[in-house]
Amino acid sequence: MFFGNSILGMDIDSKLIKIVELNKKTGQLINYKIIPAPKGAIKDGKINKPELIGKRIKESLKESKIKTKKVVSGIPGRNVLSRYLTLPKMSLKELEEAIKWETQDYLSFFSEEVLTDFQIVEEVFVDNVKHQKILFVAVPLSVSEALLESIKKAGLNPIAIEINAISILRVFRHNYDQKNRLSAIINIGPEETNMIISYNGNLRLNRTINIGCEDLAETGKHQAYLSTNTEGFINQVKRFINFYSSQNRGVEVKEILLCGEGSTIESIKDIFQQNFDIPVKMLDPCRKIKTDPRLNEDLFNKKNLLTSAIGMALRG
Repeated sequence: MFFGNSILGMDIDSKLIKIVELNKKTGQLINYKIIPAPKGAIKDGKINKPELIGKRIKESLKESKIKTKKVVSGIPGRNVLSRYLTLPKMSLKELEEAIKWETQDYLSFFSEEVLTDFQIVEEVFVDNVKHQKILFVAVPLSVSEALLESIKKAGLNPIAIEINAISILRVFRHNYDQKNRLSAIINIGPEETNMIISYNGNLRLNRTINIGCEDLAETGKHQAYLSTNTEGFINQVKRFINFYSSQNRGVEVKEILLCGEGSTIESIKDIFQQNFDIPVKMLDPCRKIKTDPRLNEDLFNKKNLLTSAIGMALRG
C-alpha cells in the first residue's frame, strides 16, 4: 500500500547490492534488501554484465514484494572525476559556459565520452566579491549507461544517479545538527573508501582511495578482525584531513565519523581513535529516520552498510 508514495535508494558495489525503500510522505524506512552481486558482473567499480545485475535486483524485489519502481542510484567514486571550482557569481547560462572552459584540461584525461554535471556547493567572498564554489563531476558515459541499463533490466524507473559522496552527506545532514560542525566522514566499502569533509552540512572536499575493508580485514567479512595492513590506510586519511587544513588557514577538523561496510570491522573505531586526537564516532544513518518496527532488530546490525542507499532514497 506504500509504493505509490515510495522511492528506492540503491547502492551497488563489487560485492553487494543494497536497496532501501523509503516512504516519501512519512519519511519512514519501510523495507530494505542486501543481496550479493553476481560474481564477475562488476570489475574495478564498473558494471560489465548489466543483464545479470538487473536480473538479480528484479528477483530480489519480487521475492520481497517491493513494488516501488522509482529509484535513485549511485556511481562508485573510483569512476568519478571531481574537482572544485571557485567562480564569480553569474547567471546559470554564464556559469555553464564558464565551467566548460575551466574543465577542458580535466576532461582531456578521459579516453572516452563523458557525462558531466555540477552543483553549487556554497557562496563565498573572494576579495570582497561574491563567488560560487562549484563541485564539478565527470563520469565515463559507458559507466553511467551500464548502470542505467542494469536499472532498466530490473524493471525500475531511474529518476537520478549521483556520486556516493553526495548521498552520504545528505544522510549526515538529515540525522545531525550541522551548525558550525566541521567533520570528516570516512565511508569504507569493500574495495574503496570515500573520504568527505563537511562544514555546516556543505561538501568542502572529497576523495576516493582504492583501499577498502577487503584490504583491512583478514577474511574480508564484516566480523573480521583488522589485519596488519592498516597503517597505509590511516596515513592516507591523515593526509586527506591535513590537506584540507593546509588549504584553509590551518582550521582543524573537529571529529571523524565512520560508516560503510568497513566500519563494522572489529576494533576499527579503536584504531582510528588511537591515531587521531579528535573524537571518532559511528555515523548512524537511521538516527532520525523512522523505521518500520518489523525491521528494527535486524536493521540495527546492518544499517551502516545502508548509508549510501539511504542517502539516495532521501533525495527523492
